[in-house]
Amino acid sequence: MDNQKYEEYAQKFQKALLAIRKLKKDLAEAKQSQSQDNEPIAIISTACRYPKGIETPQDFWNLLAGAEEIITEIPNQRWNSEDWYSEEKQLGKITTKKGGFLENIDLFDNEFFGISPREALFIDPQHRILLELACEAIERAGINLNSLSGSNTGVYIGIVSNNDYAQKHFKSTDPKRMDTYSATGTGNYSASGRISYFLGMHGANMSIDTACSSSLVAIHTACKALQNGEIDCAIVGGSHTHPTPEMFVALSQMGALAPDGRSKAFDAEANGFSRGEGGAVFVLKKLSDAEKNKDTILGIIAGSGVNHDGRSNGFTAPNSLAQEMLVRK
Repeated sequence: MDNQKYEEYAQKFQKALLAIRKLKKDLAEAKQSQSQDNEPIAIISTACRYPKGIETPQDFWNLLAGAEEIITEIPNQRWNSEDWYSEEKQLGKITTKKGGFLENIDLFDNEFFGISPREALFIDPQHRILLELACEAIERAGINLNSLSGSNTGVYIGIVSNNDYAQKHFKSTDPKRMDTYSATGTGNYSASGRISYFLGMHGANMSIDTACSSSLVAIHTACKALQNGEIDCAIVGGSHTHPTPEMFVALSQMGALAPDGRSKAFDAEANGFSRGEGGAVFVLKKLSDAEKNKDTILGIIAGSGVNHDGRSNGFTAPNSLAQEMLVRK
């Protein structure tokens, strides 16, 4: 082979080698990007509050391990269940006397959060609980509350909009009871917004209402934000309280409440669900970030998805085929 031919082949080999190297680099970057989009999410802390004095994750674990029951008679501090009760479905009445109720939802350490006693009265108990639980979960993760100021930490809260506390306040016939804090104390946007405001965080902030799935959709949204690099850390949670009887009446008219106050899912004797109060907050990070920071990892979220049931045999009825499609996807 003469020198000219040799040079031509050498140049072709060199170009091919450079092209292969570039393709390998592009493939590696694509794989890395794909793995980041689907990277598992680490739960590095949690805080909770449930009936029967459940105020820590360990309390909750002990409750589950002991198979204890937290359903009780409706406390008289809420309303007189005898006055509202009817065994048969009847207009204006409730078909159960039972539920799960938190104690002392009227108590709140407003001074810790820099909130005046006057403003605290207008803040929905659900929002107060979330604010307290967010701080508990952050501190349990070993994070100084002050260190989050200015951080790219997001807040995602699942909270249903049939807001008993706000309705009780706004349906008062005395307009003089309306105050500067009437709006900011009860709007669902405040449930998440107040957490970011108190801690000075700049990450995305949203309150999500998708009915019974609100908290699950909040977790899904937070996971995607972490995987997409929109935020560095997420505070995710939800809460629910029942300070008034009106929603119990509406659900009784639907035939949705179990008379004995017990949800019996997947049981032939299932005859409704039980309404319960409570709240929980998680602190989430990408698994790689949690491992790098040597955070305590309580659990892993390997994946999540969201869809809608579409049409079923009723607006509130599930669609098993649509849910199966989501699980497969």
